[in-house]
Amino acid sequence: MEMTTESSSSPTGKRRRDDDENETRCKERNDLQPTDRSSPASSPSSFPSSVSDLEMSRYLERCENTVHRPRSEPVTRSNTYRHPIQEEMLQAYDEFGLIDLASRTRVDKNAADLLVSRLIQTPHYRIMTLLGQLEGNVLRSILCNTFDSEAMAAKETGNTWILHEPAALKIEVDGKITTAPGMYVNVFAPAAGGGLSRQQLGLFVLALLSLSKYEEVRQDSQEKLVKNGENVEHGVKYQIRKMLGRDLDGKERDDMKHMMNYLAVGWDDRLRSVSPDIEHFGTCVIGGWAIDVGRRLEQDEHSTGTPLFFTMIRCVLLHLFPELHFTLRQYVILRPFRPDDAVAGESIVHQLFGSYVASGGCNDEQAGVFEAGVFRDSPERLDPEMCRKMETVAIEHGLMALSKRNIHAEKLRMEVYEDVETWDLMMRDKERLREIFRFQQQLREAATRAIELGATARQMLNRMKKLLQVVGDVKDTVEDESDTSDGF
Repeated sequence: MEMTTESSSSPTGKRRRDDDENETRCKERNDLQPTDRSSPASSPSSFPSSVSDLEMSRYLERCENTVHRPRSEPVTRSNTYRHPIQEEMLQAYDEFGLIDLASRTRVDKNAADLLVSRLIQTPHYRIMTLLGQLEGNVLRSILCNTFDSEAMAAKETGNTWILHEPAALKIEVDGKITTAPGMYVNVFAPAAGGGLSRQQLGLFVLALLSLSKYEEVRQDSQEKLVKNGENVEHGVKYQIRKMLGRDLDGKERDDMKHMMNYLAVGWDDRLRSVSPDIEHFGTCVIGGWAIDVGRRLEQDEHSTGTPLFFTMIRCVLLHLFPELHFTLRQYVILRPFRPDDAVAGESIVHQLFGSYVASGGCNDEQAGVFEAGVFRDSPERLDPEMCRKMETVAIEHGLMALSKRNIHAEKLRMEVYEDVETWDLMMRDKERLREIFRFQQQLREAATRAIELGATARQMLNRMKKLLQVVGDVKDTVEDESDTSDGF
């Protein structure tokens, strides 16, 4: 492709400036990482060589889809809302690098609570929720980098999105058809990308409150919407009937009123608490699932194959913002990482926290709480037969159950993390766990002593009862003898 001089206002010129900025940012982050991170001595032989930042930049330029570029002003860190945990993740990325971040956001197998992340002491399902509920541009970029051949084929045919239907993600295990492991996300975003402005999000929150189960809140919100010329209740009812082919029944309406209020209150608090300078909110990803192979992709009774809560939010957005042309992109999958997926994993993490990080934002509420297991083994330490057995166990019983079934193998897999800081973190976690175990042992010993003391007390009480009974018998005998002597 020939290089031509273009005006700074053209899309291509803007894209090149963005690429230059991304490349500069990547170089700055490289300077923050230890110099020996990629040295042969410190990298396990099972990991493919890392993708350089320059190669990544070129790869993004090759895969990038310009059709869905945001039409709004450029989004920056200063004017985009992100959850505090996302800020922690970004800081960790700057400090530790890509592979370390991918490994540290895994479940901490040494923690007292098995659902706590090793990097950020936060329940793992919340971290995975934040990863999964990002703005549409991020997930599109993940799609391009995870399915290279499919993305290129889509670009050649003019199909800007590959829709991953559940049927296309089926795998056969022991003669049974099941769903491939990973994280599945429904992306419901404006056709041009981007999220909602502060004003649009305020209208969205008001619409959710107008569907609340609380009468006072609902009436107040409906009055404000009517003044703006909006009749959300009738509009959403029309969209639901159009999408599902029927109205909601009584139980469904009650459930929706509760969830609408829950979601609205959360976003209303954010709108009140964040700085007035924040103008962009990534609300376009609002439903998803993850499968740890033990959990199957549960489809509801509707032909849309999406949770009813997600369907409801879609109807609200379609009614409020028809000009944004919200579109559903279905079932983007983030697969579990294995050693041979290290490059793809690095690419995914780069996209989550790298060039598109400012487009993030987060919708913390979701159709269902989910967790995604990450399965890794170390072929150079485990024989192939053991690896096959471990993978079979993972498929049959779920990724999260793997470490419970093979603790020794899990310890071997943990050794692939050569980073000293990671080991320090692990050792601190182990020491914390030992302290918990010691405290629990002390509690058990104290409980045992209390039980023994209780038994001794019961024995003494029984003896006292017997003694009192003997004393009573003696007293009765003495009184009887006294009465007899008085009679004579």
